[in-house]
Amino acid sequence: MSTFRLTLFAAAAICFAGSICNAADPAVIYRASGVLDDGGNPNAGTATVFHCTNYGKTDTKLRVLLYNGTGVVVADMSLVVESNITRSFSSHQTLAFEDYVWATPGPIKQGSAKIMSTSLAVVCSGAVVPADATIPQGTPLHLSRFNEATGQED
Repeated sequence: MSTFRLTLFAAAAICFAGSICNAADPAVIYRASGVLDDGGNPNAGTATVFHCTNYGKTDTKLRVLLYNGTGVVVADMSLVVESNITRSFSSHQTLAFEDYVWATPGPIKQGSAKIMSTSLAVVCSGAVVPADATIPQGTPLHLSRFNEATGQED
């Protein structure tokens, strides 16, 4: 059996058991590096934005942690996202996006992020953007998909 099929089968088994797909506490689904925020005022300077869409049939809880360059958590944002809805999480408020949740962690350089969900049916993207731009532009971040097993610690 191919590695892809085994991975898909394992994810389905975990989901069937309900340990990730319907978990009360979100599990890690993405990690990202390159988080940047200049510590500017809302709608000014540079911010990092993550967009997540819930493709599941039920609401899911999303949580985004931002880390500074020394690995310290500087922002902890969470939100319940309805089925087939996209929400944005920002390091600080931007003009181009509807930032449903934003933090004001101050400057972040060489930062990272962890995105968690109670469902595997969530897809996210991220970018570093000029917060004052009204037309979306910026530098995309590479997000690494990471499906953590329930109870696993890193």
